[in-house]
Amino acid sequence: MSIKNFFYSNNLELGVSPYDFSFKFLRKSAGQGSDSDDNSEPVTDDELIVYMSPSHAKTLIPMLSMAIQEYEKQFGKIPLPPEKSEEFDDFVKCLTNYEK
Repeated sequence: MSIKNFFYSNNLELGVSPYDFSFKFLRKSAGQGSDSDDNSEPVTDDELIVYMSPSHAKTLIPMLSMAIQEYEKQFGKIPLPPEKSEEFDDFVKCLTNYEK
């Protein structure tokens, strides 16, 4: 199987329905405001949506966790932006209660 497309994402939105999970990968860049406006909203340049069955999405959790652990062993701890720390703490609590 050959990979024909590559997509870099710096933002992710998740959606859930009774039948599937949706992962909306976004690539955002700095806002297009005036030169004097440093608080411009980021602009979405591109997006890619991936849908998965609930069971497939559930298998993603341990796979991603193992990949992050391996990365941090090789390259050091991945820092999180301060505004994400509370959100991350909630996610870790969710993972610790994860049922196989």
